[in-house]
Amino acid sequence: MSAKAKVDVEIAPSTNSAMPSGDFAEELTCLLCSELFKDPVMVECGHNFCRNCADKAWNGQESFTCPDCKEVITEKRYTTNRALANLVKKTVGSNASLTTTKPSEKPKPSENCPEHDERLKLYCKDDGTLSCVICRDSLKHASHTFLPILDAVGVYRTELSAIVAPLEEALKVTEQLTSQQSEKVEQHKTNISECRQHIESEFEKLLTFLKEGEEKLLEQLQEQGENLLKEMESNMVKMQENQDNIKQTISVADERMNDTDSISFLTGIKSFIEKCQEQQKDVIVAGNTLLSKDLCQGTFKGPIQYSIWKQMKSFIVPYVQRPTVWLIGDSYIHCAAQRASDSPCGLNLGFTNADLAWRGIQGLKWFEVLSEVVSVSTRNQAPTVLVIHAGGNDLCLVPLAELISMIRLDFDRFTSFFTDLIVVWSEVIPRAWWNGARNQPSVERARRQLNMRVSRHVRSNGGVVIRHRQLEGDNRELMLEDGVLLNDNGLDIFLSGLQNAVEQALVLLLGQSSK
Repeated sequence: MSAKAKVDVEIAPSTNSAMPSGDFAEELTCLLCSELFKDPVMVECGHNFCRNCADKAWNGQESFTCPDCKEVITEKRYTTNRALANLVKKTVGSNASLTTTKPSEKPKPSENCPEHDERLKLYCKDDGTLSCVICRDSLKHASHTFLPILDAVGVYRTELSAIVAPLEEALKVTEQLTSQQSEKVEQHKTNISECRQHIESEFEKLLTFLKEGEEKLLEQLQEQGENLLKEMESNMVKMQENQDNIKQTISVADERMNDTDSISFLTGIKSFIEKCQEQQKDVIVAGNTLLSKDLCQGTFKGPIQYSIWKQMKSFIVPYVQRPTVWLIGDSYIHCAAQRASDSPCGLNLGFTNADLAWRGIQGLKWFEVLSEVVSVSTRNQAPTVLVIHAGGNDLCLVPLAELISMIRLDFDRFTSFFTDLIVVWSEVIPRAWWNGARNQPSVERARRQLNMRVSRHVRSNGGVVIRHRQLEGDNRELMLEDGVLLNDNGLDIFLSGLQNAVEQALVLLLGQSSK
């Protein structure tokens, strides 16, 4: 309901009745300046604002978004609301408190030093406090670094803005993971139901002789299913709490960045930024772990007859789940998939005992890999082998130590997302030309260092590494003219490396399942 409509309802009984305060006062308050209307005008959506506030909001803008209903208005048209203006005058006359009280007005901090009663003109970077000139010369601040207030505002406003951006990225990932966790929970409930039906069906075939074994297995399913479900639901609650905390921090940070009062903005800004940084670290380390718990397929959903007949000294071939291989990466994976589709082996690279799914994205950066894995998991069966080829596009953009740490952390996350996963790391291939590089040899040194340290981490955690030895050194004859992508001969060598690595991973997987 617009402010004009609310006014008509309030004054209908009698224009001489006493004017209420509280919520009614809010109806007479402009949402742009938080003060009583001055020369109120009504815009196209039906809401009212001060004429001066409306003009300022339109100044230099092609459209205006109403802060009340969020409607986007593209034409600057409004009409004077004389009835509302008259009501404001009557309200001011009958209730003077409305003219002096601003809703949710923040108390303005003192502009003088509480210790020396001098004007606050400086900001101490060491203590994170506002100071006067006497404070600067005191022993308490000896050897400390000071900034003029306006300079400090610029420095810390920029720093706070830089903190908000990664938090927003963390929020997006957390929201994706929370949604994915919800789907996992629902799928888990479905699996429990399907396993129950399967168990009951199998045991009915064995009649009375199998009744005792049926009851025992159902008890195991109930216990394991409920325990795993509790873990995933508990993890989803933690993710939601983490998501809410990030939203709250972002909201507070946005509010502080929009604070035009320097004193208010700088009060406690250093401790607040440190809190944001600490929260960001916590989100990266522990806040985005997708918990996927699966029932023991061999026990509850495999051929139940086999385990029973095995006890009876008979033989039934057990059920073995078909492995799924994901290949995710940058343009190299994209081009390799196109090359494989035209080859005799096809996109499945000749494997008849596994299913391969490709996801190659041109220009892929490493910080996008995690979200792509989450995205692919919504459309495909969970992988048993995950092949990743990425990181080359980041060498000229991200500090080497930071990139290595990011890749290691994500590989640890992949193994926590999916049970019994074999990870394959495809090393970054040398290029004749690195886009954006100021010093080509330094990028090549960084590439070697990246490959060495990440490969060591993957192997130590039971993964497989593709070295691409035939593509090392001077490989210009295996590349396109751009010096970045591989030609058909280079892609054939690249595909051969992928084939060998997938085969190694499947052998490791077979060894795990036989234990």
